[in-house]
Amino acid sequence: MDNRKTHRARQKGAALVIVLMLIATLSFIVLSLAQHTALAAQRGHNANTRHEFLWLAFGAEAYGVAAIEAAVEAGDGRMTLQSPLLANIFDVPLAEGVSEIRVSDHTGCFNVNSLVRAGPNGATTVNRDAKAEFMALAEALNVSKGKAIEITSAMIDWIDTDQRTELGGAEDGLYTALPLPYRTGGVPIADISEIRAMKGVSKETFGLLQPFICALPPDAPSRINVNLLTTDHAPLLVSLLRGKISTIDALNIIEARPADGFITEQDFLNAVESRTGASTKDIRDRVSLTSDFFTLLAKLNLEGAQFYLSTVVAIDGNGQASILSRRFGESL
Repeated sequence: MDNRKTHRARQKGAALVIVLMLIATLSFIVLSLAQHTALAAQRGHNANTRHEFLWLAFGAEAYGVAAIEAAVEAGDGRMTLQSPLLANIFDVPLAEGVSEIRVSDHTGCFNVNSLVRAGPNGATTVNRDAKAEFMALAEALNVSKGKAIEITSAMIDWIDTDQRTELGGAEDGLYTALPLPYRTGGVPIADISEIRAMKGVSKETFGLLQPFICALPPDAPSRINVNLLTTDHAPLLVSLLRGKISTIDALNIIEARPADGFITEQDFLNAVESRTGASTKDIRDRVSLTSDFFTLLAKLNLEGAQFYLSTVVAIDGNGQASILSRRFGESL
């Protein structure tokens, strides 16, 4: 009799343990489902927020593009640092925040895609004039001549259509042998961040070059609006004249510019020749008093969060705008 009671007690104890284990297991399952549900809900909220930011950013971009077209149409053919389009920050109210839009000139840079010219049958050739310009820019930024040759050749090899290696450059053979292999583009550079993947370009060297280079279409009129150059652009002016003037000369030319800018391109050319004695015959088609390219930066502040959209805008001969590139997030 005692054995039966003991056996039943043990069965009840085992059943209780099983029930407790089932309850604990079910609790873990319910908790896990709750966590997954909460995570999915958060992901959905984040996705909706990002989509909302994107559409708002595109709206701000459209507003900025319209402002650029209006300014170009209303202008007198010149654009200076005092032009309202460039001197002001445009605030666009949002339902639960605000969008800040800035427009800046995008001609004050060396177009890296100009290093290569398109030839017959899709083949490419080196643009020796552009190569000399980039070498002068690198020297003005205190990049050693050897390093400048290496970087210039690496960029040419990255863009050109052949597998012939320039002096100091690199083609697919070098990059495909790396632990994480990749290949050269064989097409114009889409974004200057690509340059960081090229032979010889360290973070420090890229940091020196970055403010003075851009990636525009290779067939674009690579004209610089000299009315928008600041003293920070002095190395670019040295580059434009292929090292015929010093950085001090460039600073003096920029600082002596009339307060309302040069009236004609010839006024600028005369200022260069009179102050430095350097010939300007090779740069007459590179100088402009207007801008063919702009950078539009939209900064959205919404419910305590921020979102950035940077857009490069091209203006054609009819004053019509087109989008060349977009970058989400803050600049490099």
